[in-house]
Amino acid sequence: INCSGRVDDVVAYHGGGLGPDAAACVMDSLHYAAFPAHDESAGIWVSLVVEPTATVAAPMRVAATDAPPVAAALTEAAACDDPAVRSACSQGDREACASLAAAMLQSDSTCYGPSEARRTLLLACPDGSSPAGACLMLGQAFEEGVGGERDRTSASGYYDWACLAGAAEACWRRGTLLSRGVGVRRNDELALKSHQTGCELGDARCCQAAGFILDEGAIVARDAEAALPLYQRACEAGVGDGCVGAGRLLEERDDHTGALALYEEGAGFGSAEAMRRAARMLWNGIGADADKKRAKALCADACQAGDSAACRGPQYL
Repeated sequence: INCSGRVDDVVAYHGGGLGPDAAACVMDSLHYAAFPAHDESAGIWVSLVVEPTATVAAPMRVAATDAPPVAAALTEAAACDDPAVRSACSQGDREACASLAAAMLQSDSTCYGPSEARRTLLLACPDGSSPAGACLMLGQAFEEGVGGERDRTSASGYYDWACLAGAAEACWRRGTLLSRGVGVRRNDELALKSHQTGCELGDARCCQAAGFILDEGAIVARDAEAALPLYQRACEAGVGDGCVGAGRLLEERDDHTGALALYEEGAGFGSAEAMRRAARMLWNGIGADADKKRAKALCADACQAGDSAACRGPQYL
C-alpha cells in the first residue's frame, strides 16, 4: 500500500480451499480497496486471511511496524442477533461461538462488543482441538488488547493451537512474537518451528523468517544450507527479503551470477535492499557486465524507497 493509501501490489501466498476464480476475484477486488494514507517511505504490507469456512481476519499491518494494530474480525456467517447462532454457541458449538464473536467485533454491528466477543472466543477456543479461525481471532484479541488487557503470552499459546490446526497466519504471528521477544521471552527455537510450519502451509513470509533465523544463527546454530531453500521459496512467492537472503548466501559461495539474478528479482518485488545490492554488483561488473546506467537507476529507486545507504550512489556501495 503506497503512501496515498492506494494498493500497489497484491500477492496470493496460498490458495487454500478457494477456487482459482474466487481467488482471482478477491485479488482483483483488493486492488480497489481504500486504505488510510501513511508516511512509510517503503510502503506497508497488509495481510488478509480468507478461509472458505467463513472466518476471515481483517487487514492488518505486518511488515512496517513491530506490532500490528488492532484488526477487527469479519465473518460471512449469521449476524450476532441471530437466536439460532446464540443457541448453538450456548450448547457448545465452537464454530457458532466463533461466528458469533466475529460478528460482535464488526464496528458497524448492531451488537458490537469487544469484551463480550473475547468472552465468546474463549468458549470457541478452549483447547488445541478448537477451530483454527477461532483460536487465531482469540490470539489477536489478546495480542492487540481487544476486549481486555493485552497479554502476548496468552496470545502466543492460542496462536500455537491455531497454527497446528492449519492457520498459517497464526504461525506467522507466533513466530514473530517469539523471535522478536515482543511481550514474551525470546525463543528462536520455537519461533523457527512455528515459521517452518507456516512455510509448509504456504505462507511465504514464514519461509523467509525461518530462513533468516537459520541464517543469522543468533541463538540456534547457523545453518546456511537449510536457510537457502527457505529463502528461495519466499523469493519465488514474491517476498523481496527472501530474494535478498538467498542472494547473500549465493555470494558467500562466490556464485555472483546467481546472486545478481536474485537481487534483480527482489528489486522487482520492491525490496530497497535488493535494489542497492544489485546496483553495487552492476556498477562493479560483478556477476554480469558492468551497467552503470542501470546501477544508478537502481540506487535512485532504493534511495526513494528509504534505503539511506543507496542515496550516496552506486560508486560508494
